[in-house]
Amino acid sequence: MRQKLLLAAASLVLLPSVARAETKLEVTGTPRKAEVTVGQDIEIDVAVKNAGTEEADLAELTDDARSVSLEIKIDDAAKAAWDTKFQVEEKPGDTTLRSLGRLKLKPGEEAKLKEPLKVPAIATGSWSLTTVYAGLSPTKTYLADIRDEGSLVLKKDSAKTVKVVPGPKGETEVLAKVTTTFGTMTFKFFPKQALGSALNFVRLATGASTPDKRPWFDGKSFHRISSSVGVVQGGAPKPDGMGTFDYSIPLDAGVEHERGRVGMARSSDVNSGNCQFYICSNDNCKALNHVDPGYAIFAEVVKGRDVIETLAAVPTKGDGPNPEEPLTALKIESVKIQLASR
Repeated sequence: MRQKLLLAAASLVLLPSVARAETKLEVTGTPRKAEVTVGQDIEIDVAVKNAGTEEADLAELTDDARSVSLEIKIDDAAKAAWDTKFQVEEKPGDTTLRSLGRLKLKPGEEAKLKEPLKVPAIATGSWSLTTVYAGLSPTKTYLADIRDEGSLVLKKDSAKTVKVVPGPKGETEVLAKVTTTFGTMTFKFFPKQALGSALNFVRLATGASTPDKRPWFDGKSFHRISSSVGVVQGGAPKPDGMGTFDYSIPLDAGVEHERGRVGMARSSDVNSGNCQFYICSNDNCKALNHVDPGYAIFAEVVKGRDVIETLAAVPTKGDGPNPEEPLTALKIESVKIQLASR
């Protein structure tokens, strides 16, 4: 499904809270290492125990907002990021959530996530990680039914701390080197302000979250050039911007739009961002700062801003079903995640 930036405010419908049957669970997230080097993965083993006296009927343990997720905060960040995803299957007119398997635990039994949660350590600092389990929500059918993470939270572990230390040459963060048809740009992330979206981009760029484990962006296209909105958009599964992805991430808004900044594209559903991103090419993008609930700006171009201008100047079709589609194919040749000093 083609994702376009919406300039009209999306209305939010607050769903009534539904009483849940009381189930006593204990969730534990245990980092495998207390210290990792920037650019490596933080690995967390997750277990859920039935500490009650009745059998518990739960969602399977999997990397999904309706099951296991993380809240992460770096140093003095103003807000913890919700690092998670929703496994989805898009159909015309809606976004259907994939069904999660069920797990029955007898009193005293414990279930463990088969593989550890892996979090790319994209910046140095003290990382606080809280494991969340939301496995008593089997009735959510559509992504639109889930308005915020608060409607899903069932049980949280206590926060655990992992120290991310500089690299072998003193590197303190990762950057994304984006090579295109018309030159190379370097993205610098906003790890404290938009960590969830930054982690998603890094995982896609390295192939850590793609079905075939191949780097996602290599060979993809910039399929949209909009001078009126002030963006160049790309990263879709197909060159024309169409296609679907098998998960989406929650909205991670907070940083304002400015020329040269990079954001997550989404549809009308606030939690529908995944693989498509856009680069602010002119000051018209600032209008997106006034859209409620907004868009996730997660990086900025610190090298190669002339490449943005070159991409934005490519002629588009101008009419027909896809008037903002460039007349010349614009390729993302590669995206490489590299260590760098601040």
